[in-house]
Amino acid sequence: MAYDVTLPKLGTNMTEAVILRWFKREGDPVAVGEALVEVETDKAAFEVEAEAPGVLRRILAQPGETIQVAMPIAVIAEEAEDISRHLEEVERLRAGFAPEERHAVESHALWYGPQQPEKAVTVPLPRPLPGRGDGVAASPAARRLARELGIDLLHLARSLAPGSTIQEQDVRRAASSTPIAIFGAGLGAAQVMDVLRFLPQFHIAALVDDNEALWGTRVRGYPVHGLEQLVKAAERGEVGAVAVSLHSEFRRGVFLRLRKSCPSLSFPALVHPSAYLGEGAVIEEGVLVEAGSVIGTESVIRGGAIVDMGAVVSHHCDIGPFCHLAPHCTISGDVKIMEHTVVMAGAVVSNTATIGRNVVVTPGSVVASDLIPDDVVVHGNPARVIGKSKRGG
Repeated sequence: MAYDVTLPKLGTNMTEAVILRWFKREGDPVAVGEALVEVETDKAAFEVEAEAPGVLRRILAQPGETIQVAMPIAVIAEEAEDISRHLEEVERLRAGFAPEERHAVESHALWYGPQQPEKAVTVPLPRPLPGRGDGVAASPAARRLARELGIDLLHLARSLAPGSTIQEQDVRRAASSTPIAIFGAGLGAAQVMDVLRFLPQFHIAALVDDNEALWGTRVRGYPVHGLEQLVKAAERGEVGAVAVSLHSEFRRGVFLRLRKSCPSLSFPALVHPSAYLGEGAVIEEGVLVEAGSVIGTESVIRGGAIVDMGAVVSHHCDIGPFCHLAPHCTISGDVKIMEHTVVMAGAVVSNTATIGRNVVVTPGSVVASDLIPDDVVVHGNPARVIGKSKRGG
């Protein structure tokens, strides 16, 4: 029976890859687990292996060609098998293949589209536009004070328990909280907002983004500005803290830029109240801990790291700076992960394992070895090195 070799998805944001070279030619026999082709994404170069035995009957993508995730790139079959009808079906599939990036474009439009006014409006950075709070339950005294202090009742309501009526003391608390800016006005900003709405010690002053087309617009009700305006606001004391919403390899570079440009700003750790923190757990500055995650006894999450929704870090682990633990990955006990490594969704890192810098652990993989070196991509169960990571580049 004919078997399609497809381009695997080895990263949450991976949509395509470039064919670098084939290790086999048409007509060559292949065994399960044997490397067929080397491909490259913007983050890593890795090998695609055969998952069925047979003969490489047809190569469907040539070196230099860009291929979308899940696209068939070769066909394996028995040597004498008639695959003509199968090839016709593959060609129909390839001709009508919808790239995954369409989903990303639609998501981007959903995030930005409803928020952009027909005409950009520039607003002062220190606080959102004061609103009357239509549709928000608030006492008359709270409404009066909110108008005086410029507090948006809709935003304040998001930080309270569902069904609560905003009282005067809630408005005063919001007015005395630290104004924080979120760097990155894209999809990641929503994740930071979801944590911040439960932390009354902060209120969102603005979003900051490098995309000039967004400057002067409002996203999710907040004004969007550039880095230069953030610097000026920090110098005037109008913003006291900043949270970075960007993930992946961009996160570390943004932190370094902000520290250099805005030395007066703090980078507070943001921990969702539904996260569990064990006795002696340490959360360093700039860390984002999302809903439903677990950080066990005496584990350390170092500066700028992300612990995503539902991720589990067991006891006595050391997670390095700017690492990203994706949703529902599991880091078992006494694990050490060096700087800038990503452990993707559903992956497992076993007890006492050590993972180097700039490593990519692909979704669902199980790291069972004691040491994973720097700058590699690992995949499978048990995980093994399949290519070189670009995260350190």
